Amino acid sequence: MEKLQRRVNALKNVQLKLADAELKLYEEINQLEAKYQSVFEPIYSQREKIVNGEHEPTDEEANWPYKDELDQDEEVNGSSAKKQKTENGSAEGKGVPEFWLKCLKSTSLLGSMIQSHDEPVLKHLRDIRVKLNTEKPHGYTLEFHFNENEYFGNKVLTKTFELSTDREEENPLSTDTTRLYRCVGSKIEWNDGKNITLKVTKKKQTNKSNGQTKEVTKEEKNGSFFDLFDTHTQDGVKPSMKTTCKKNDDNDDLDEQEELEHFLKLIDQIYGLTSVMSQKGKSPKSPAFDFGMKDAKKEIAKLEDIDLNQLTTTSVPVQKRINALKNEQLKMLDLEAKFYEELHELECKYAKLYEPFFQKRRTIVTGEYEPNEQEAIWALDEEEKENGEEEKKILPVDQTKLDDQKGIPNFWLETLQSFRITAELIQEHDEPILAFLQDVRVNLFDQKPYGYKLEFEFAENPYFTNKVLTKTYELKTDIDTKDPFSFEGPDLEKSIGCKIDWKTGKNVTIKSVKKKIKPRNKKGVPKVITKEEKQDSFFNFFETPKKASDEKAVALKSDEDDLTDEEEDEELYMIADFEIGQFFLLCI
Repeated sequence: MEKLQRRVNALKNVQLKLADAELKLYEEINQLEAKYQSVFEPIYSQREKIVNGEHEPTDEEANWPYKDELDQDEEVNGSSAKKQKTENGSAEGKGVPEFWLKCLKSTSLLGSMIQSHDEPVLKHLRDIRVKLNTEKPHGYTLEFHFNENEYFGNKVLTKTFELSTDREEENPLSTDTTRLYRCVGSKIEWNDGKNITLKVTKKKQTNKSNGQTKEVTKEEKNGSFFDLFDTHTQDGVKPSMKTTCKKNDDNDDLDEQEELEHFLKLIDQIYGLTSVMSQKGKSPKSPAFDFGMKDAKKEIAKLEDIDLNQLTTTSVPVQKRINALKNEQLKMLDLEAKFYEELHELECKYAKLYEPFFQKRRTIVTGEYEPNEQEAIWALDEEEKENGEEEKKILPVDQTKLDDQKGIPNFWLETLQSFRITAELIQEHDEPILAFLQDVRVNLFDQKPYGYKLEFEFAENPYFTNKVLTKTYELKTDIDTKDPFSFEGPDLEKSIGCKIDWKTGKNVTIKSVKKKIKPRNKKGVPKVITKEEKQDSFFNFFETPKKASDEKAVALKSDEDDLTDEEEDEELYMIADFEIGQFFLLCI
């Protein structure tokens, strides 16, 4: 076996052991989520009772401490609250009318799914729950609880998602270790004439042989929120939710698999709306601890974090109940913060377990360690030989020259170029420098302020004198007492780069540009000046981004139109910078 191929195979075996360790982490994350599911249960139950008028909050329960948030709060807090007529004119009104309908409509994703004919049905929705499956197959079930109504007989409609957490035999090094492979909805027992997912259309048909015309009645899909409860699987059941796609010629041509993929992405976001710990703890796409990662589009809030101020009314009793719900949300946020504390401890625990694998990878890549024959046996290669399959060549043709070199040449350059997010950063003038990159490490901070440091270790090179380049991310993990509902888990507080000590004439982040300056008078001679300008480079990543002031951050949340182009660029740069940092944290 060629030396280089042997090193590559040994590296793949190290990665396989690392993948096994990660599966154990995912199991522990699942156990942690199950633990907190039971902790959240009493709060969910209290919310359900308040929403449906089964519990009337006391003055103490309705005492909302943030009085500057709503002018009405002073009237509602404490014993001064007086009963008034509710929106429907009844002094005996109970609960919070149309709570879940208003919550669903306030989110861009689910709101776009709700049709006008869905609204009368959703007014009977009393609660939404997420139940995690603690045993294999892992997954979760969305439960939509309804009051008795004229539309269907079901008391609960469900959507169950089963996850595959086993490693793929054909692709054991895949980073997609947890996959959504099956989703099953419940059958809705529609009452006669009440199925709003179907519509009856009448069309005239002409008999070509005799020219006679007759009217034909046909049932067609109507486009409805309740299409969510259809069963969709990856083994051939075609989704029926075309109404969630923008109608155009391209979507009309979607084959079954493409439409299915679109639907699964939609469901992934729905899960994020209904679970406190969804996108930051475990999701169908990536169960690993996503410390501080936000939904990229930032379009929708979780239902548990819904802005209850949107439900305000002129009814003091209803407002009192809303304030009590907001206090229940505060309890959830406090528990959620504790969940992230435990989750970070779990990450730190496994970071120490991963360290020997990362160290072994480094020594193989740099050539400090030469794998033996046993370490270089890659199981899949042996299986291919047994099956008579032709062995795939993964190395360049000229292996003799490469075998004379130590380790695996250009390993990190080619690794970074294989991922879209980092490949877009790498320019042609960066490649000779990145060829000297020997290792990339992530160090998690086990004490506050939480965060992590990325370390890029370089061999001695003609470009700069630094042996290690770093990027540090500090995360904000506390709830803002001035705006508690803005808490979405750990968020970026600041990122700090490092100074690169470039050698003379080797700084690839700047370029020299010659410009002509016009003379002040006609007889003058134009001057040519040389000016340094920034240019695109992977190494711009090591700069420290400017952080928008608190006032700017508030403006971003409230009215983006008030921001200048420069302020908006700064914020977008910080977001992009953090996403790159998250990539290294989760994928390298």
